[in-house]
Amino acid sequence: MALQSPRCELLAPSMEEYPDRFSAVPNVGVFGSLMGTPIINQPQVAILAAGAIKKRAAVMETAEGDVIAVRHMMYLSLSYDHRIIDGSMGASFLSDVAREMENWDVNKRWYQYL
Repeated sequence: MALQSPRCELLAPSMEEYPDRFSAVPNVGVFGSLMGTPIINQPQVAILAAGAIKKRAAVMETAEGDVIAVRHMMYLSLSYDHRIIDGSMGASFLSDVAREMENWDVNKRWYQYL
């Protein structure tokens, strides 16, 4: 068992301190903004902002080689409480969200009750 300083207990909030919700997803793109810096509203732990979806030229890899194609693109911004979420965890989560959006399956059933 690793030893922890008393300060660790002060900096690590318990689950009981966050009873209502853990995150939010505001859409700053609805106002035409490409990106924004969301501010955490306590007791939330993280907030993910979605910017406007715009068409952009992007290099795509194909079997025949690289091509320049017009793609719909959107910026995602993630702010989080560093007392609870480590930077590598936040970056991994943001990468996973981006990957899921890039590989969106319109036929996927997201909720069991639908």
